[in-house]
Amino acid sequence: MAPRASADFVTTQEPATEPRVYGMLLTWDPTLLAAFINAANTLVPVEQPGLQPSQWLTEPRGSLTAQGFVHDTMTYLAESSGGYRGAILSPLTPMQSNRLSRRMGQIEMDRFVQACAKKLPEGSCLVSGTLFFQDPNTDGVPTNLPSPPPPHRQIFV
Repeated sequence: MAPRASADFVTTQEPATEPRVYGMLLTWDPTLLAAFINAANTLVPVEQPGLQPSQWLTEPRGSLTAQGFVHDTMTYLAESSGGYRGAILSPLTPMQSNRLSRRMGQIEMDRFVQACAKKLPEGSCLVSGTLFFQDPNTDGVPTNLPSPPPPHRQIFV
């Protein structure tokens, strides 16, 4: 009997499975972060006095710091991943990766975060992400997260 052709045939140059995400590095733009914190402490409270800071933030309204905001946000994101060290969230199982994407979307759509982001230059993003995989040949891939629907501003890219 002759061998059958198969659509499942894989050459040595094609991975049989997608490489698994191992971690995500978040790089915060320091200039935009300073402007965001300034908006959070001075502009937004005056313009929207009833708007409370996001639930995951531990610093009081009007006293947010860049360091505290990044720490609180990373801690909140880490609840959906395996944890974090510095600016890296890892390790990420496929389920954790999906949860992390959803959590980033929740942060991005938060009313307080959006109010502060609207004070940043049009088209700017506060945080850029880089994915790291178990396969070192595919390391350093930008996350390229989709933009939220208008009029919302993108926070993570």
